[in-house]
Amino acid sequence: MIEHEIFHHKYLKKSLKKIFIEFIKDTSVFLFYISIIYLIFTILLYGLKFLWLSYTETFVGKAIVNNYEDFALVIESIFSKNLWIHNIYLYLSSIIVLLAIAVISKFILLKNYLYDHINKLARFFIWIIPLSILSAILFNNLVDYYDIVISSVLCFIPVLLLCDISMKYISDIIPDLVDIKYFFINIIKALKQNKDQIK
Repeated sequence: MIEHEIFHHKYLKKSLKKIFIEFIKDTSVFLFYISIIYLIFTILLYGLKFLWLSYTETFVGKAIVNNYEDFALVIESIFSKNLWIHNIYLYLSSIIVLLAIAVISKFILLKNYLYDHINKLARFFIWIIPLSILSAILFNNLVDYYDIVISSVLCFIPVLLLCDISMKYISDIIPDLVDIKYFFINIIKALKQNKDQIK
């Protein structure tokens, strides 16, 4: 049986002022990481766009476009968008799904059993692929650009890059059921001790 690793969440041992400071610190680090990843990913897409446009001007590139029109149309539909805005929706969809699932899995201890203690390959199939599909569904509801397969492929990269970061962020700010249980046990013990001292 896997033991619960942290019985007392850091937020349950501090004053409201310190909790607020810790929350701001954790959130700032999280936002910094996702901003850097968003920036790098968007610049990379613009680089790929330039390579694609250059490639389609070559003899081989024109042949590919003519022979695989559906594939070429998908690529061109992606690169025809404003990639800065396009990626905001893409990352927003992924982050919303990741944080929502991270909160649920952390609170009910699912993260402890099915994320922290499994290898990366298992995480890929149990978490990354399903979360990419869920993100794609939300992404399609926001922008309605592509079918679910294309959206899932687009969401795969942000989900892959942000999954660990999101899980760690939620672990830092959200206590789980065991944390809350021990928190109230300690309160009850403290009340009993005070009661005994009064007697």
